[in-house]
Amino acid sequence: MTDRTGPLARSGFFSPAGNGSPIHDHGRACAVIKVLHGQIQVSWFSALSPAIGQPWGSTVAHAGEVTFLTPDYYQIHRLFNPSPKGGSFCATIQCYRYPDDDLRHDEYFDYIEDGHVKQFLPDSDWTYLAFKEAIRQEWQAAMKGAVTD
Repeated sequence: MTDRTGPLARSGFFSPAGNGSPIHDHGRACAVIKVLHGQIQVSWFSALSPAIGQPWGSTVAHAGEVTFLTPDYYQIHRLFNPSPKGGSFCATIQCYRYPDDDLRHDEYFDYIEDGHVKQFLPDSDWTYLAFKEAIRQEWQAAMKGAVTD
């Protein structure tokens, strides 16, 4: 278990020709997922079970479009790049957090691989505070070169 320290931002890059995530569950987190480049197919499942191979629904989100998940909606899903071989990669940015009333939560999220439910421990190249500082510095540098009226 871990305490919240702020949102977790993570980029996912999916190659063409049918690459994507396994079916996975985000443990009652909230998230906003924006497609930065390409397209991503989002498929939703009724439970995290190797016996459930068919989604109950799916959609394809394109560059500039946003999807989401909440503790009550779309928790169990799979992200997949439907681009044809040689087609465009997909880049997304995914920002997660837990609801305010969720004071403690599991560090892992569960996924299906080889017919079994397994646990994945997300990791990051940066701490949240280091990421926030890098974005602040990048913004300040961009604003120095911005043209004002």
